[in-house]
Amino acid sequence: MLRNILVPLVALSVASLMPLAVYSQGFPTRPITLVVGYTPGGSVDLAARSIAPELSRRLGQPVTVENVAGAGGQLGTQKVINANPDGYTLLLGTSAEVAVARHVSAAVKYDALRDLACLGLIGTQPIVLVGNAQVPYNTTAELIAGLKSKPGKLSYGSAGNGSLPHLAGELLKQETQTFVVHIPYRGAVPMIADLLGNQIDLGMLLLSSALPQVKAGKLKAYGVSEPRRAPQLPNVPSLSETKGLGAIDLAVFFGVFAPAKTPAPIRDRVASELASILKAPEFQTRMTDAGFTMRALEPEAATKYIEAQAATYLRVVKASKITEQ
Repeated sequence: MLRNILVPLVALSVASLMPLAVYSQGFPTRPITLVVGYTPGGSVDLAARSIAPELSRRLGQPVTVENVAGAGGQLGTQKVINANPDGYTLLLGTSAEVAVARHVSAAVKYDALRDLACLGLIGTQPIVLVGNAQVPYNTTAELIAGLKSKPGKLSYGSAGNGSLPHLAGELLKQETQTFVVHIPYRGAVPMIADLLGNQIDLGMLLLSSALPQVKAGKLKAYGVSEPRRAPQLPNVPSLSETKGLGAIDLAVFFGVFAPAKTPAPIRDRVASELASILKAPEFQTRMTDAGFTMRALEPEAATKYIEAQAATYLRVVKASKITEQ
């Protein structure tokens, strides 16, 4: 009797696993969607549209970019987390929605570090500390000395409460023990306008947003938030080169993610093709020209890097009590 019960159960268990195994081996058999949690035209969208055709060519199926904008990338992230973990819905995600959102907003119910699996890191963008033409300091060391002598005298702008530029500004304040008034904006464009109009003194900008104004000589660049200098601004030091700022290592990361329960063979296939794309010199040149610092990391190394950055973000958020408003 026991045999009569166990044999059908074992057979049923094996049968339930077979479709998944066969499905994984045949992947992909239909188009793949690469979700971007932002509107077309920005850095995230650019990265996705650079990768999609290359990934399509290597996988033998169309890879379509879908913009699911809203809530600072959170809507797109939630869509991928809720999707079937079958490899056909992927995310081009960044630090903001993957590692910061849940710490600054009670409305975020997901934990992307748990609910998503990184298939590869594409690269990063440092934050650039800039100042308008009237700020009387020419180096980071001079600026810090000025901030210490006149606490609260200067202001700095960011792309909004809880944004990575905001975190970078608060990290700088924490490391230098200075007080600078934070002015949050709804994005970089209005902040740059006020910087150029001398309405605010300093700004924290993504490299891609800072490049045109810095190269044109309209804004002073004091330093970048990663330990290595940005190849696009080789004469601008990293902030960590200034005495006392060696601990500053913060950037916006860009990576490709899948739902965490996606079968390993599917994750491995996409990760392998993505790694080949990221190693191509022409792809690296295109991304560097667009303001990215290439940091092509495969899943294990990418996950370790993301976790380290996430720990920094959380430390800054807690110390400064940052929340979205």
